[in-house]
Amino acid sequence: MLARFLLDRRPSGRLLHALPAAALALVVALASWLAPGVAEAQTYPRPAISSFTPASGPVGTQITVAGTGLAQINRATIGAVTVPLLSVSETSVVISVPAGAASGRIKLSNPRYTGTSSSNFKVILPPTISSFSPASGLPGTRVTVNGSRFTGATGARIGSGVSLAVTVNSASRLSFVVPAGAVSGTVQVTTPGGSGSSVASFTVTTPPAPAPTISGFSPASGLVGSTVTVTGSNLSGATSAQIGSSTSTAVTVISATSLSFVVPTAATSGTVKVTSPTGTATSAASFTVTAPPVAQAAVSEHIVVDQFGYRPAAVKTAVIRSPNIGYDSNRRYTPGSVYRVIRSSDGVSVLQGAPTVWNGGAVDASSGDAAWWFDFSAVQTPGRYYVLDVDRNLRSPAFNIGNLVYLPALKAATRMFFYQRSGFAKRQPYAEACWTDEAAFVGANQDGQARNVNDRNNTATIRDLSGGWFDAGDSNKYVSYAVSPVHQLLAAQEENPAAFGDDFNIPESGNGVPDVIDEVKWEIDWLKKMQNPDGSALLKVGQITYNEVTPPSTSPEPRYYVPTCTSATVAVAGMFAHAALSFQRYPALAQDAADLRSRAIQAYDRFASSSTRQTACDDGTVKYGDADLSAQDQDNLQTVAAIYLYALTGEARYQDRVRSSYRAMRPYHDIGWNRYLPEQGSALLFYAALPNADAALKATIRADKLNDANNSGAKVYGLIANDDPYRAFLHPDQYHWGSHQPRANYGNSNRDVVSYGIGVANPAAFDTRAEDTLHYFHGVNPLGLVYLSNVNSLGTTQSLSTIYHQAWFQDGHPLWDDLRNAGTACGPAPGYVPGGPNASAQNNGVPGWLTPPTQQPAQKAYHEWNNPAEAAYAVTEPAIYYQGAYVKLLSSFVRP
Repeated sequence: MLARFLLDRRPSGRLLHALPAAALALVVALASWLAPGVAEAQTYPRPAISSFTPASGPVGTQITVAGTGLAQINRATIGAVTVPLLSVSETSVVISVPAGAASGRIKLSNPRYTGTSSSNFKVILPPTISSFSPASGLPGTRVTVNGSRFTGATGARIGSGVSLAVTVNSASRLSFVVPAGAVSGTVQVTTPGGSGSSVASFTVTTPPAPAPTISGFSPASGLVGSTVTVTGSNLSGATSAQIGSSTSTAVTVISATSLSFVVPTAATSGTVKVTSPTGTATSAASFTVTAPPVAQAAVSEHIVVDQFGYRPAAVKTAVIRSPNIGYDSNRRYTPGSVYRVIRSSDGVSVLQGAPTVWNGGAVDASSGDAAWWFDFSAVQTPGRYYVLDVDRNLRSPAFNIGNLVYLPALKAATRMFFYQRSGFAKRQPYAEACWTDEAAFVGANQDGQARNVNDRNNTATIRDLSGGWFDAGDSNKYVSYAVSPVHQLLAAQEENPAAFGDDFNIPESGNGVPDVIDEVKWEIDWLKKMQNPDGSALLKVGQITYNEVTPPSTSPEPRYYVPTCTSATVAVAGMFAHAALSFQRYPALAQDAADLRSRAIQAYDRFASSSTRQTACDDGTVKYGDADLSAQDQDNLQTVAAIYLYALTGEARYQDRVRSSYRAMRPYHDIGWNRYLPEQGSALLFYAALPNADAALKATIRADKLNDANNSGAKVYGLIANDDPYRAFLHPDQYHWGSHQPRANYGNSNRDVVSYGIGVANPAAFDTRAEDTLHYFHGVNPLGLVYLSNVNSLGTTQSLSTIYHQAWFQDGHPLWDDLRNAGTACGPAPGYVPGGPNASAQNNGVPGWLTPPTQQPAQKAYHEWNNPAEAAYAVTEPAIYYQGAYVKLLSSFVRP
């Protein structure tokens, strides 16, 4: 203040002029010491902006500002936003437009002065997309996109496809044409301001195949149950056939020019019609349905066979049963001395013999039955047959013999996953008329807008988690529960690709990729949404109430997710790696495979760097099952992921993981190798077949599997005649909730011995055990049931008429409840595998007075009903992991 007073209080300069020179110097020095900033401030020039270029641009644009006095500029702004200084000189400054900037004047400042431009710099913002229509279409379809800031748009694309020319109608609307070769994905629009992407995906549909034609059929006549072969063109997509006005029946497609079907019950003479998604063909001539030459014997519950049938060269054994213990113990049976195999088409006997008593006439504890076996393996000619007890004039259900007898069952069982899709409309022709429904959980606050269950009111937690499969008879979706079915479906297709065609009548059929791979991709695409940018993954998605509404599309329930958990992170690492290996075989999925490879590595590294294993992420708030995995199971899944990543990359670090950890995996701590957590044992066998794997370790794993097969002494492998009259032994402890999963995996463990060439002395015995396990599912069991829902249209006699599925086929519903006992119009959709006999049903909530399933021998601990109040879910509920195990077993015997 003194300096300012001395320097400023100078009327006419008289004060300073009056001071001697020495005093004046002292005053100036004192002023400088007391207020150094005064002298310094006088050294900053006033910046002046004369121009800038360009006048506008998007985020990231570099602006050159010209002017004078710019050398000491240390701050720049556009409007109210500070921007980066890239270079500074006396006459120019270069700045760049940051994210968040808005249009405004440019200001350049030094510590004392600011210069402002005379005009605004215009920040060009990226476009936004609010909607597009149509939502799907063929190549050549024009797509209209609505949004904002489209002026000057330079292109558009679908997914990761090529850039497309656009027609800009206005700042809020443009259009483009779907190009040939496009694949489904989000819509992106590019303008000088950047790119904007849609939330929803555009679905590129496949052009319809030509309509089918019929040139002929043979034979020209036959009985109900006989097989008719149709020739023509464009038959590969056929879904059903009918004779006259009879009910349509499923077909077995042999080639594009040939198919066959079984003359359905109650058929009458008439023209043959074949239906595909592209149309219906009608034959010129009529097929004549003939009457049987003699009255057929009644079907008996005591003679059980595989109701789908048998491969020509397979071992074929009918089981004759006499109930001694259980709900049917008053219906004992003594077989006659003469049994015949009768050809259904003409009533001719093709084989005669006598049944052989099982185990000296003993009553089997697990079934409560005494039994006899009738071997008719010698019958190998394709056709439709039944087994007849001549003395009693009673017979088995009819069955087929042929190379592809299990293909209709495989198609139905694989299509179960289509019916389990969340967020996808089930419409004709892909869904049969009885089981159509619109997309489920696509409304407000549902899967497309799911929130963190631990922070439900925070809109910042909203995630698009649409897609995926319903896990079971509920509508929730679990990352950890997807592990077994995803790996088993991929392994099934890898081990027997000929079984899986591109004609299973799902929306992706005909795209050049096997339909089972398309179906797995549906789940994988959802799992990708569950992965976070850092590689970790969310655990599950669902509702927080038990209020399931049927059909699923009508549910109003809000949906929530359980946040990041190491169980989910390591689970997606293995599934993504395995899927990448499978997908890369198909050019149309090459980009998906590359993306999955990167995601798998990222998830693997994220899990490997985690210092802890989270085992209590799921507190049950999101229903139903606990999705947590034990620390050991998580570590074992890391080894599974390492195996598939080694196959993908060849990197030594993944093989090092296998070497150090393989003996901690499930096959080394259980009998049967694959009966539980089959993804672990299957991965080890996959590794042992890799050409670049450690030779010594490969030999060790194969030797360990051989030892398990030969020396476990556990009745898992091969066929020991006295183990089980139904030829598919299951240990007593395995008759639990979901017993069909280990049963199918017993079969898969036997089949692995053969398919991987493990080196047993008699591989045929292992193949027979696996196939006998399949026969158990198809009717060779104490109940004579085909453990698949609603497949009698495929030629079976006694398939399941109801299952527990609260998300769709609910108890009491007039369409979808028990088809046989409640007389509903439709029953459940075809092809679902239920949990199976449960000897602990009462402990799981089934009332003790309900018998069966309670208080029964283990194999009879099953009952067809779906009442949630009586815990039917513990017995008849399906699940994707039961289904995956069955499909893998079934597919190994579909051998064209």
